[in-house]
This record gives sequence, C-alpha cells and structure tokens, in this order.
Amino acid sequence: MIKLSEKKLKILEEQLIQHVNIKLISWYKNAKRDYGVIGEGKASIKEGRFIIDYIEDGVEKNWEICHYPEYIIEQGLNYYYDVWEEQG
Repeated sequence: MIKLSEKKLKILEEQLIQHVNIKLISWYKNAKRDYGVIGEGKASIKEGRFIIDYIEDGVEKNWEICHYPEYIIEQGLNYYYDVWEEQG
C-alpha cells in the first residue's frame, strides 16, 4: 500500500475534485445537446466519502462511494467519475 504525506494527499484530492468537476461540466453539456437533459454536478470529499451532488431536469440527486486514495493512485483520476457514469 502506498502512503502519502498529508500535504500530497490534499493536493491529490484537490486535483481529483477539479478533474471530476471538469468531466461533469462536459457530461452535462453533451447531455443537453444529445438528449435535452438540463443538469449540473459537483464533486466533493467528506468524511471518507467521495460525493457527486447533481441535478438533472430539476431533480436533485446524490451519489457516494467510499474514498480510498489508493483507488486514485492505482486507477487514475477518472476512477470515481467512471463509476458514477455507470451507476449514477
């Protein structure tokens, strides 16, 4: 198991959130163009959970998964987004 310093972990998590938020902007831009779905989403990390709060056509939704930094180190920044895309 790879251990990160608190500083490196914080930087990784900030990069992860920024990356996923950019992916969500693109997702909803395409969803509007292709399917007429109006939406937006925002990623966050709270209490060991990776969270995407999102709204689609006025309906608020929430998606969560346990957050383990090792997932991101091993799978890359797209990991949580890819899982959300399949399950959300």
